[in-house]
Amino acid sequence: MKRLKQRKYSIAVENEVEAEPCCICQEEYNNGEDLGKLDCGHNFHTECIKKWLMLKNWCPICKATGLAT
Repeated sequence: MKRLKQRKYSIAVENEVEAEPCCICQEEYNNGEDLGKLDCGHNFHTECIKKWLMLKNWCPICKATGLAT
């Protein structure tokens, strides 16, 4: 999990594109929440993607390898 890139969600940055909810928990992102970014570029709530990666090392959106090992 150390390779998981993280950042804070910012409404100002994401407003340019219609923000999709986290596809793992289906919850909207809120300003200041921690996001985890996979190698493919897809973002999820950090806690959601950490739990997901414990089960499967692939992106739930595009099925690419989640994090290179």
